Order: sequence, then structure tokens, then C-alpha cells
Amino acid sequence: MARGYRSEFQERRPQGEKYVEYIVFVILAIVLFFVGKWYFVVYKHSPSIALVDYVAAIKSGNTDVQYAMLDAKTKAIYTDKSTFVQKWPMSANLAGKMGDFTVSNVSESGDKAEADVSVSVRKAGDGLMNIASDTFSDHYVMRKEADGWKIALSECYDKIKSQQAGQQR
Repeated sequence: MARGYRSEFQERRPQGEKYVEYIVFVILAIVLFFVGKWYFVVYKHSPSIALVDYVAAIKSGNTDVQYAMLDAKTKAIYTDKSTFVQKWPMSANLAGKMGDFTVSNVSESGDKAEADVSVSVRKAGDGLMNIASDTFSDHYVMRKEADGWKIALSECYDKIKSQQAGQQR
């Protein structure tokens, strides 16, 4: 046997190629950091996400979340959660009736944001398997408060057309 003989061939890469790889990994880490920061700091606290959470709470019938997401002016009208449930028929009556919803046309200016929501609501009927539905176009107004975006029902209750379906028991 020969001394110093290796059975495997090991290719050596130029030193510059290693540095280019390190630079690419550092740039990738920086980009991922800023994308993560944008997602968790900006996007998760946007008015569209607040509205999606509110409409999802309507869909599931979660009145605790709905009431917590109301702005101060609306909470002055509905002094507590039980008053809100009694006077706002959408709060509990659409649970199990709502289908898909889509948030669109979100416009934000200062501490006020407006958005349209297209809501599909199952028609009232005798059968549980009633698949016919109506589509409503609702318009919501949101206000920025100290703890995030809140739904200003006091400013948009007359523009929420799906409340008609919520009044039917």
C-alpha cells in the first residue's frame, strides 16, 4: 500500500465560494427576520385581521369575543354583554347559519378603517340540511383604540345587511 493514499477524492472549493455562501445565508436570515417582524407586528394588528376575527366570532356564536371587540362608543350603547346579545340579533342568531365570508375593500385613514364583507347566510327553513343561502354585502367601520382595532357598530349598524338574517330565529 502506498502511504498517504486516500480512497475517496475530496474536492476542494475555492475560498471565495465559501464566503459567497455565508453572505447568502446572512442575507436570507435578515430577510426572514424582517418578514417575521412585519407579519407579527404590522399584519396581525391590522384592521382586516380584526374584522376577520369579529366575523368569525359571529359565525361561531362567540358573544364574548364579539363584545370584547366593540369600540368604547358602542359599548356605551350596549352596557354589558347580555344587553348586547338581546339588542343585536346577529350576535348569537347567526351561529350555524353563516357560511363563507370575504373581507374586501379595506381602507384605513388615521384611526378609522372601513371594509366590506360579503357574507353567505343559510336561508331559514324547516330542514337542517337546507343548503339554499342568501349573500349579503355588509359595510363595517373600525376604530383604532389603545388595545387595537375595534368594531364601531354605532357608526355602521344600518349598513350591515346580514342583520336581517340574524333577526329570523
